[in-house]
Amino acid sequence: LEQRSFVQPLPTFPPRLLARRGYPNGMGFAYAASAFERCLYTDGCRSLDELPTAEQQLIVDLTAEVFAHIGIYQNVSGM
Repeated sequence: LEQRSFVQPLPTFPPRLLARRGYPNGMGFAYAASAFERCLYTDGCRSLDELPTAEQQLIVDLTAEVFAHIGIYQNVSGM
């Protein structure tokens, strides 16, 4: 197995798209996607500092709760 590493700079955004509310890494999923890609190439990586597993689970749970509340996947088995 060949081990490789690389650095991919994050995309630049025009000022009108920059986060205005002071959220750290408030650029959508650009930071998480970059961190995930970096993790794929790092042996032993099991979690992202930028988006910890517990936070990912919270996002999934909240999304499922909202979907259930508004009736998305209402007739899908297992949802």
